[in-house]
Amino acid sequence: MRKETVISTCDCSDEAHIITLNLWEWDEDLIELYIGVQLNPHLGIFKRIWVALKYILGKRSKFSNGHWDSGCFSRESAIEARKLLDSFIEKRTNDTI
Repeated sequence: MRKETVISTCDCSDEAHIITLNLWEWDEDLIELYIGVQLNPHLGIFKRIWVALKYILGKRSKFSNGHWDSGCFSRESAIEARKLLDSFIEKRTNDTI
């Protein structure tokens, strides 16, 4: 088993905005690519109103309520991600589309 990982932070410089790409090689026939990002939680209406009120009042916490679900790659991160993706594509060339 072999694993390659690329971890990228968003270009906005918020260290809570992290994207991970993981290439897992279990054996020659089983190669998987996982992409992980922080997702927004499913909140009920009252919880969403409470979060909105805190936001309006100026509360900013990079750790609360999973506030982001997308981010930007820097050039350096994109180059590293491309290397990982190229490796994944080369190793899966025998798959049918």
